[in-house]
Amino acid sequence: MSHTPKRKNNGLKLGYGPFLPKSGSTSSVKMLKKLGVEAGPSDDTVFTDHTFFTFLRHPLDRALAGYHQIEVFYHLGWIDAPIRKYNLQWWKTSCFNTTYGEGMETTFRCTGNVTMQHTKERLLRFNHFLDEIAMIGFYDEHITPLTYLIESSPVTHQAVKKPLVFDLQNFDVVKDVFTNLNAFAESRKLQDFDTAMAVFRNEVMANATTESNTRRNRLKSSPREMVRPKNKEAEKEGMHWIISQEDLVEWVNNSVPGASEALSKLCHMYRQDIECFSSYESSCCDEYLSPR
Repeated sequence: MSHTPKRKNNGLKLGYGPFLPKSGSTSSVKMLKKLGVEAGPSDDTVFTDHTFFTFLRHPLDRALAGYHQIEVFYHLGWIDAPIRKYNLQWWKTSCFNTTYGEGMETTFRCTGNVTMQHTKERLLRFNHFLDEIAMIGFYDEHITPLTYLIESSPVTHQAVKKPLVFDLQNFDVVKDVFTNLNAFAESRKLQDFDTAMAVFRNEVMANATTESNTRRNRLKSSPREMVRPKNKEAEKEGMHWIISQEDLVEWVNNSVPGASEALSKLCHMYRQDIECFSSYESSCCDEYLSPR
């Protein structure tokens, strides 16, 4: 899936894709809308004259964010169909002591152990979640490996220009550049990205003020930290299922039962992403992944 204009846009011919959930996809579509691009599913004609962009994220961070998303869907009653279709059982391995999503219609409510705040039970549930993926496959795009999503995207195979790929931590930098570039392109009636960028560099960036340079440098030196949205309900009740890569590594180092097993499963499950995007430091997987 990709996102491109559904209506005439006087600025750059930009499109978002490949579509990579849990790697800045929602923010990218919102950014396009702010640039005057009405986002929607693409058609074949856009692949010849649009410049596409996408963002990558550390494979393990994204995988854990995907698990978080599935848990949110479960608590809101939005994943009942896959639970039925694949006979998923992770959701009742042990329960959360939380009322998050309470009142939402769902057939599947965990009624077992309510000590999920404890690390041991959280890891038990997470390991069961990973075991089911190993058995039935990636049943939701939020947990599907980046390499598969990229390979299956029409942007990868049909776009004339290779998509621009950025690190998700630099989202704010990219947004700042795209916003200024788009305004410049509109004023000059330029729609081709490469042409607009070349003129922009020569006429604007070369003569940038000290203030502009300072702002750009500040953005570069302060990469975006991906913080999950919080609301009063979530803060009050707690999303006790959330596990970060730092949590997992710390638990492994402290020999917490179930931690090493979970990290090993993650490393093997997303091995192709880890090896393909080797610029992301993943030394925590070294002892689990033997050389091919």
